[in-house]
Amino acid sequence: MNTNKTIAFPFYSGNIKFTKVIGNITLEQFIEAHSSPKDRTKKIIEQIIVAAKEGDMIKKRELKHQLFSFTPSVFIKLGGGRRYDDVDYWTGLMQLDFDGIECIEKAEDLKLYLFETYECVVCSYLSPSGKGVKALISIKQPNNKEHFKAIHKSVEKEFEQLGYFDVATKNGLLPLFLSIDYNILSRDISETIAWDKEDWSIPNKTNLKTTPNLVPFVPTVKYDSREQYYSDKTIRIFTVKIGSIVDNGHPQLRRACLVLGSRASAGYINYSEALQLASSCIVSNSYFDKDVDGYIKTSAWAVNEGYKAAMYYDN
Repeated sequence: MNTNKTIAFPFYSGNIKFTKVIGNITLEQFIEAHSSPKDRTKKIIEQIIVAAKEGDMIKKRELKHQLFSFTPSVFIKLGGGRRYDDVDYWTGLMQLDFDGIECIEKAEDLKLYLFETYECVVCSYLSPSGKGVKALISIKQPNNKEHFKAIHKSVEKEFEQLGYFDVATKNGLLPLFLSIDYNILSRDISETIAWDKEDWSIPNKTNLKTTPNLVPFVPTVKYDSREQYYSDKTIRIFTVKIGSIVDNGHPQLRRACLVLGSRASAGYINYSEALQLASSCIVSNSYFDKDVDGYIKTSAWAVNEGYKAAMYYDN
């Protein structure tokens, strides 16, 4: 039987570009690191909070590079890479992330609700900002990444009802950064009841409009050309969509980039410009700081997929 002392998972540099495992930590040590942080950790996180309040996202990201990150869902040996090919086995843990909570009081309520309501929850705690809640839950041990995603899909259906749920945690290798919560709620994993529901359903693909609309071009402001008008419109709509993301960002980013790729295919923006626009908007939004490179890869994939089917404006 697994306990918090026996179950272990890797930790890495906080710089997500450095993907080699530098050590392994037990679940007990992970919880203790949050409730009894070292002075160095406290100092860094205090600086991160200040940088975030000042809107200095570059400094915030540089500071996060000084913290450790973890992948609780998998065990990878020392020196291995943060990739599926190097996974020795799945630990039976899954991280949950709830972002964009309006105030610390709501975050505290959600943290307590998760721990008291769900017997699968091993620990729940606040993010440094006080506007997010993170949790580790016990799940049926997956056989592979597809099995993990099927379990996650059933988890998503349950926990998205609470609001603020970030589906990015369906990635079993998503880095989880070290945080601080002196009042972290926890129990031994041996006392939990593992989540064992699965959902292997395949979502329907969104149908895109594939033929141009011939409604006369009537811009509300003066433009030198029809092309410039639609190019500016494409950039403006995408920028606003990505800039407004504060929670549940992964599906919103994916949808927006699919549309952006389709607009590029229709000729409103160059393919390379679409990729650059997506990257720029991601870097500019602090929500994506948790995994900038991962979100940029998602955007590139979605732009490429959207490019396969042109989508034209109605007017």
